[in-house]
Amino acid sequence: QVNQTGQGLYTADLTDMESVTRLVELIRRRQGTIGGIIHLLALRNGGTSFEGMSFKDWQQRLRLEAKSLFYLARAVGSDLRRAADSKAGWLIAATGMGGSFAADMDESLSFFPGQGAIVGLVKTLAVEWPDVRCKSVDLKPAAPAAISAGHLLREMAEVNGEVEVGYRGSHRLTLKVSKKPLDEGRPGGVVLDSSRVVLVTGGARGITAEA
Repeated sequence: QVNQTGQGLYTADLTDMESVTRLVELIRRRQGTIGGIIHLLALRNGGTSFEGMSFKDWQQRLRLEAKSLFYLARAVGSDLRRAADSKAGWLIAATGMGGSFAADMDESLSFFPGQGAIVGLVKTLAVEWPDVRCKSVDLKPAAPAAISAGHLLREMAEVNGEVEVGYRGSHRLTLKVSKKPLDEGRPGGVVLDSSRVVLVTGGARGITAEA
């Protein structure tokens, strides 16, 4: 059920595509075309820690934090692409994996690994919607709300093509992909012979066809 709780304020079940569609339609009628999404559900406090999650908890957390963004992007995509025609249109999704997308694991940090799906979705949208400013911003969950809000506002204003940005304190971090020689001294990978059974999923094009 979608409800308006105040001027420009709404409640809806973001884990349900029909509910998200009704929400977007209602906002369009009452507020106008949607020019951007700021997705903050991954920064919620409370709930079961990842270490204590049941499979049902894990499914619900993934629906709330990752699938909700997919549903919103699907419902609002046409608005964002139209806004991009006039140099507007953006999608910002926050995660709470420590500020470095868990690239350097801090053993004291507990986070939901499913947030990696948010980052993957944003990177995909950045490729499919090249004119929309799509960006995932990784933050430290324990950072003061005002500090995190400042980082998000800064990234909304940045027009630099970066899709993955993290903040650890005052340090702004970006991930860069670089080539590295293969370590020939490491043990070899799995040996595949005629006795092995391998399931390859995909659309039978690209890497699947090569495999």
